[in-house]
Amino acid sequence: MNTKEKENLNMVLNMSVSQILDMFLNSRSEHIELTTAIYSRLKIEITTSFKLTVNYNLASKNIIRAGHYDNEEYIFSNSWYLPITKYKLAEKISNKKEVVGQLFNYTASELTITEVISQMEKAGFYPANILELLTFGVQYPEIQRVINVISIQSVLESHELGPFLACLYGNKYSRELSFKLFSRENGFCWNTSGHFKDYALGIKQK
Repeated sequence: MNTKEKENLNMVLNMSVSQILDMFLNSRSEHIELTTAIYSRLKIEITTSFKLTVNYNLASKNIIRAGHYDNEEYIFSNSWYLPITKYKLAEKISNKKEVVGQLFNYTASELTITEVISQMEKAGFYPANILELLTFGVQYPEIQRVINVISIQSVLESHELGPFLACLYGNKYSRELSFKLFSRENGFCWNTSGHFKDYALGIKQK
């Protein structure tokens, strides 16, 4: 890390995540100057827990609408998204529940999905399902502007695309509900490299 990067890091270490996001969203350039420092700061922050209030009785399409995604019209008009918009839990869970979520990075260390799940379980978490991921998008809408938040609880199927994982994606201009194509051969998501890092949402076991 050079001198300028160290100065930037020292500056953002004293800022809250909301202040960092404001800096990101209000930046006039597409690629902001403090990228390295901001990711260093967020890496510290997102290891902390997120409290979620999940209503497991709500249909996924209703939670999607509550998320106010910029690609909402596309989501409900495209058959690619049917596994998400029609998603149902395998077992019935009644009423709202307070749960604790945590984000686990897997692209930085090139872990497979199976390895990330094992890592979660050792830490006392299980992979978030689609409803829990969508709830995260509603209650913490700005986080996905800086990192991708993904549900690795189950691999969804699309006839047009093949297997994929649901993903909350965004940038300073928009927030979207998207997906990551998944390789059954090696357990990796495709296209995991790039400016934004992928984090799997885990939910604390009780």
